[in-house]
Amino acid sequence: KNMCGQQFDYRREIARCHAQSMSAGSRAECLSKTCPDFGSMSWVLSEEEYACIELKTQSACDTNEKCDWNHHGGCRNNQLKIIAESLPDTCKFKSIMSVAGGCRSTVKDHCNDKCSWQMSKVCNEMNMTQEDSCEISALQIFRLSAENGSGEAARVAELYEAEMRCPKYTDEATCQVAQEVMYAANR
Repeated sequence: KNMCGQQFDYRREIARCHAQSMSAGSRAECLSKTCPDFGSMSWVLSEEEYACIELKTQSACDTNEKCDWNHHGGCRNNQLKIIAESLPDTCKFKSIMSVAGGCRSTVKDHCNDKCSWQMSKVCNEMNMTQEDSCEISALQIFRLSAENGSGEAARVAELYEAEMRCPKYTDEATCQVAQEVMYAANR
């Protein structure tokens, strides 16, 4: 809520602007009246939305790096990638948003080492379905935050990495070494 002030209610404003107009560009213009920064971000997203919606096949959608094929059989804009491109290089969150945008995929083979394959249950009316997708990994968020100067994120990344290695330690000696590494990182 900081972008638009403490009194700004995103859901209420989006619903109000959506009720006034069906076009994404008009909604962005409406939002700009109550919060210019939020309206600007919405405008950036709406410009790309039309290009992606027009792509009717997954192969056509995959050729546009700003678009993603979704689970429901449609092409939509990759909001994380578009937002990352619009952020100034001085923004500390740009690297996280860029990696997150690059991870977005519904194809497991497209998931790289900065991402993790996520399986989630989604309720659609009366049916529960499983939607698998590639998303930025928690470890990568901590690593990028550490690169941006967060000492706390660096310690969490070290702990996270140590915890991920723990199942590989099958005897007392190697487990003891891992425990010492985790203890040192936690200080």
